[in-house]
Amino acid sequence: MRAHSCRTPAPTLNAATRLVVVVAAAWLLGSAVAQAPRLAALELGFGGTLVADAWNPLRLTLRDVGPVELEIVIDQGSLREGSIPLVYRATVRGGSGLSVFDDEVFVPTWRSLAWTARAGGITLASGSVPRADADRRPLDLVVTHSPGPWRSRLGDGARVVDVTAERLVSRSAAYDGVRSVVVAGDGDLPRPGALVSAATAGAVVVLSDVAAEAPTLSALAPSDPLAWRRVGAGWIVQQDALEPGPAVLEAARTDHAATVSAFAAVDRLQIPTSVPSITLLFAAAGYALSVLIVLRFGGTPGIVAAGALAVAASLVAWTALRPADATLQVTRDVVIGGGGGIGQRWRLHDVVSLPAADVRIDAPARPIMAIPLSTGPDGTMVSLARWRGQQLLERPRATDAWLRWDAEGALVNDGPRTLTQVQVKDGPTYGALAPGAVAAGIARDPLPPSATARALLDVVPAGTAIASDGTTWFVTLAPQPRRIDALGLAERSD
Repeated sequence: MRAHSCRTPAPTLNAATRLVVVVAAAWLLGSAVAQAPRLAALELGFGGTLVADAWNPLRLTLRDVGPVELEIVIDQGSLREGSIPLVYRATVRGGSGLSVFDDEVFVPTWRSLAWTARAGGITLASGSVPRADADRRPLDLVVTHSPGPWRSRLGDGARVVDVTAERLVSRSAAYDGVRSVVVAGDGDLPRPGALVSAATAGAVVVLSDVAAEAPTLSALAPSDPLAWRRVGAGWIVQQDALEPGPAVLEAARTDHAATVSAFAAVDRLQIPTSVPSITLLFAAAGYALSVLIVLRFGGTPGIVAAGALAVAASLVAWTALRPADATLQVTRDVVIGGGGGIGQRWRLHDVVSLPAADVRIDAPARPIMAIPLSTGPDGTMVSLARWRGQQLLERPRATDAWLRWDAEGALVNDGPRTLTQVQVKDGPTYGALAPGAVAAGIARDPLPPSATARALLDVVPAGTAIASDGTTWFVTLAPQPRRIDALGLAERSD
C-alpha cells in the first residue's frame, strides 16, 4: 500500500495584514532614524535668523565624523545681472566625539542660499534658506528664559531672537548685524568678553538684574542706572537707561556701513594710464620710416637690419612701457570706536590686475560691489579681468584705538606714532598729536582737510573725532549719547 502524508498548509497573510506590517516597520525605522544623532548640523546666524548685507555667525556641529568639507553657495545676482555666486568653503577636521566649528560669513541680499556638508564624497547634511528670509533689519538678542516681555518692550518692528549664553561668541564680527544684546539675568550668563565684543561692534548691551549672580558682568555697567558707558563703538547700560522706549536703541546704534562706504569711495587705487595714442602713432610712423629706408638702401643686408630693428624696438618698448608689478594692491584701515581704548578695524584692499588673473587675499573678505568670489577661513580669491580693479573689505575685528577721550573730555593719543588731521566734527581742529600727548592747543591756521577726512566728517555724528597716522584712520565716537538726548534722556556718562 502507498502511504499518504497529510501536511497542514502554512498560514498566509492577506493584503491588509501585509500592509499593516509594512507600515509598522516603516514607522519603527523612521523613529530610529529620527532619534539617532545627526552626523552634521549647521546653524547660520543667531537662532537660524540671518541679517542680509552683514557678517553672520555660523556654527557647524559634527559627531564622530571628519574631515568634513563645508560649502555655502550664495547667489547675489538678479534676473538682469544673472548669477553672481559668493562661495564659502571650509575644511573641518572633526574626529571622534563632538566637534564644533565657529566662524563668520558675509551674507549679501541673496536670490538663493544653500549649504552642503560632505565627507569622503558623501553628503552628510544640506539645507537652504528661502529668499523671503533676506531681511536687512538688525537683530535684538535676548538671553533669558522668558523672552515674551522683552519682545513687547522692544517694539513690534524689532527682530527679537532669544539665544543661549553659550551662543554669544567673543568675536566682534559676529555682531555686525546686531542692534542690542539684553542679558536678563534669569539663567546662564554670557562671558564678559562676549558682551565687550558685541559693544565693540556697535551694539547696545543691556544688563538687567545681574549684579547678584555675576559681579564681573555688573562691573561692566555704569554705576548710575541712567548712565551710558561707551565701549568700542557701542554702549553698555543698565535696564533703566532704556526707559524712553525702543527708539533709543536705533538712535544709539552706530552705522558702520555708511562710514566704511564713505572711506572706500575716496583715495581709490587708480588703474595706470596707458601711453597716449598720439605718442604711439609717432613711434609707429618713425619705425615704419626707418624700415623703409633700411630696405630701400640696404638691399639684402637691409632685410636682416630691419629684423634686428624690429627686435630692438620691441625690447625697448616692452622695457619702457611694462608695469613694475602685474597686480597692484593698496591696503587702508579705518578703526571705528574708541570707548575703553578699543575699536573695530575695517581693512580695505584696493586691487588692480593688469593681465587677467586670480587675486588672493590671506583673510576672509567680501567685495564692495557684487562680483563672483570664493572665500573661507584661510583667505579670499577673486578673478579679475585684464586692466580691472576691485575693492575687498576684510572681516572686521577688534583692535586698539589709539585716539580716545579721557575722563576730562580731552583727546589722547595712546599709539606709538604721531596722529595728524585731528579734528572733531562741529568742534575744534587740532594740530599733530604726538604719542602720549593730550590735545590742548587748537590749530590757528589748520590745513584744509584731506578728501578722506571730508568724507568721514560727512557721515559721522556730531562730536566724533577723527585722526590719521598716515595709513590708518581713527574714528573716535563721542563719549556721551548726544543723539539719544533728543529722545528725552538726560545726558549722563560714566
